Amino acid sequence: MTPTVRPWLERQLLAVAATFVEDGVGDFPVVAATATGARLQELLGQLSAGEVRLLHLGGRALDLRAALRFGRCFHRLDIVRRRRVLAALADSTVGPFRRLHQVLKQLTQLAYFMDEGTWGAIGYDGPWLGRIDVTVASPPALGRVEELQ
Repeated sequence: MTPTVRPWLERQLLAVAATFVEDGVGDFPVVAATATGARLQELLGQLSAGEVRLLHLGGRALDLRAALRFGRCFHRLDIVRRRRVLAALADSTVGPFRRLHQVLKQLTQLAYFMDEGTWGAIGYDGPWLGRIDVTVASPPALGRVEELQ
């Protein structure tokens, strides 16, 4: 059975992604214009039920930090305040908060950059496999083990 990811967590993860990629800055497409949400669902579908529970707990911790500091849920904050909350996680003296920051950054960035619409902004022209002929050299001939010694 696939673990359920609650809608509030998906909203929050999309807000985290928008914060990390600085939504609308430069050539990067805004998160809402990409398939980041669908990619997050795919990635989260690969997690065990225990890992999803931990991610939900981390999401609640993120909301609590935002609420204590700014009086609002994380996804309702403006981007400057969201950056401050995420920076506080990264700089925390509490190890699990730093790990939460790493998990959020890796997960949301992977989901965002899986979308082909984001590739041009970073100069990636897509996978070569099946699109570009690549010359593959034959492996060297190996003699018998006795000859190599």
